[in-house]
Amino acid sequence: MYRPDGVSPFPAVVYNHGSAPGMLSKEAFDVLGPVFAQNGWVFFGPYRRGQGLSASARKYIGDEIAAATTTGGIASGAGTMVRLLETDHLNDQLAALAWLRTQRFVKPDRIAVAGNSFGGIEAILGAERASYCAAIDSAGGAQSWAQAPELQSLMTRSVRNSRGQSFSFRLRTITTCLRAGFFRMP
Repeated sequence: MYRPDGVSPFPAVVYNHGSAPGMLSKEAFDVLGPVFAQNGWVFFGPYRRGQGLSASARKYIGDEIAAATTTGGIASGAGTMVRLLETDHLNDQLAALAWLRTQRFVKPDRIAVAGNSFGGIEAILGAERASYCAAIDSAGGAQSWAQAPELQSLMTRSVRNSRGQSFSFRLRTITTCLRAGFFRMP
């Protein structure tokens, strides 16, 4: 977690990591967190089960998708991906949001959600289920979209039903958007 200097409470962002195994998402957190904090935002990057600091909580999602694909084909792997992202992984995100809302240094009505790749999917799903002030999806579903019609339907529905503003993009890096000032709010 990264916090800005100054007098709290601050707006915050729950940042959902992608599907990189192990602790690789920490590298993204360590790059993005300071940028958000320098712009007046609390940056909270929790690990979902099976990855990073939560690796012992469940099998890694990539391994579960690969096993389902091996035994049942692409459709089975896609189904496993969608099931895990819209249940266990979404529940992890919502638990992180609930915790963040209880922190005195956070404005509970000014929490956004963001994420890349699988985390971008999570950002869109979270925007439908929770009262985020905004959602930012960076390349959510980019690698799995074409082979996962169920994911297409799920994300389309979630965007239509989201409670706040949504912004999706596919750039080389989210830092470009941060530097462009997309995350500044009055």
